[in-house]
Amino acid sequence: MHVFHYPRAENASEPFVSFVLAGQTRPSQVISRIELASLAARGAEFLMRKGLSSGDRFLLCMDANRVDDLAWRWAAASTGTVPVTVNWQADSNERIRYKFERTSSKLAVLAPGFLTDDRRPLLDAFHCETVALGDESQALDRPAKNFSLQESDTRIIIFTSGTTGEPKPVALSYAAYEVNQRVFESLLNIDSGEDLTLVVSNPLHHANSTAVTDWAMRRPRTQIVLVERFSRAFWAVLVNVVESTEGRVVVPAVSRHFDVLEAMAERNELGVDEDRLKKALSRVVFLVGSAPVGPTAVKSFQRWTGRLPLVRFGSTELCLQALGTSPERPETDRLNAFQQGWEHECEGELLSGFYIGRPHPPWTEARIVASVDKAAPNFLQPVGP
Repeated sequence: MHVFHYPRAENASEPFVSFVLAGQTRPSQVISRIELASLAARGAEFLMRKGLSSGDRFLLCMDANRVDDLAWRWAAASTGTVPVTVNWQADSNERIRYKFERTSSKLAVLAPGFLTDDRRPLLDAFHCETVALGDESQALDRPAKNFSLQESDTRIIIFTSGTTGEPKPVALSYAAYEVNQRVFESLLNIDSGEDLTLVVSNPLHHANSTAVTDWAMRRPRTQIVLVERFSRAFWAVLVNVVESTEGRVVVPAVSRHFDVLEAMAERNELGVDEDRLKKALSRVVFLVGSAPVGPTAVKSFQRWTGRLPLVRFGSTELCLQALGTSPERPETDRLNAFQQGWEHECEGELLSGFYIGRPHPPWTEARIVASVDKAAPNFLQPVGP
């Protein structure tokens, strides 16, 4: 089956990506789907001019969240090439070289800001090109074409964090992102005709930001607010976004974001009226990772949003969402489930954990088992929570 990528929406000339610089509260750049597609066409021509063809890999080296990053991903889809993520926050030159060699990449595309003095040795280590696609006025006047791809073809390669050894490349297919879109919409009960705004401040080299932005580019009636980097101004950005839209606002987040918010409130540095902020945040759907969602995080979410967070699980381990807490389940039931995890004991031993939700049939399945060791006698035997 062939996949049709990033369909042209009915409102393709209306604003699609709003880019907000770190520390600012209003967008410095707003472009439409047509303009983003035009930037992608410029990227696609560059990749082909450098000799890359379908299936070839290239490192995508940004220095922060950029509109260019989204355009390069679209350019890859229009040429059948495969972008490989580089962690612009943490990857050393040695690790970047490792990723280049590990994925058999043919090229490294560098944002101008990525090439610091410390990274200049990379120019001699492998094939690098510093490229700025430019703003919409510099882009080609025609959109990127859709390349004929199979669902099993690799969409992107995302590396794990490397906290337990060398980072591992995970090749994710177009079909996987189709499933991820369905999981998001199932989790959130989003109707196909509903207006949706996705606010992304987590780095685009992360699995969750990749999944969310890919979902946005597949879905009509959707806008992206892309924040250069998370900063204390992020909360004022959210207030402005919520107050300027009537549709649903979805924000991938981590508990650290709310730690920053709590600290700002203690120092009286919110920069926006607290009641106004709480009113705005009550309209935001926060999707948070599972591990940090303990008593303190839940209390903070309740204070600022008036409700519990929606937890998603799997983006670190699997690079796609596999489980999530159901918004249909009453708040009291969900809170009880969180508390059961914090206060759980087994045979007299404290085994506290975190409530991570349920699978998304028919797209994802999950079981709780005694062991995943094939040599163990209880391999894959079902057990209770």
